Amino acid sequence: MALGIHQNFLAPFAIFLRASAFQVGLLSAVPQLLTALAQFSASPLMAFFGERKRMVTSTVLASAVPWVLIAAVGFLPSANGVWLLIPLAGAALALYMLSD
Repeated sequence: MALGIHQNFLAPFAIFLRASAFQVGLLSAVPQLLTALAQFSASPLMAFFGERKRMVTSTVLASAVPWVLIAAVGFLPSANGVWLLIPLAGAALALYMLSD
């Protein structure tokens, strides 16, 4: 579900926030990069949590936090909302992918 929301919702949302073509490109690239880098932390996280069920539950719940902040970005009055959207989208997708 997170992948579908990410691919189908965030680019139009960024355009609604008046993102440039460069920012939309970053919105597509940065989450993929952060997801790839987050895979390096999967083994230490598994050792920390001890069992897969606790790790999955924790990372899924943690991935919900950036989505709440992404929803709040639409209410910001400044033009910097798109620059906040990019790392938040990356964090949400990377945390969700750790639970897979």
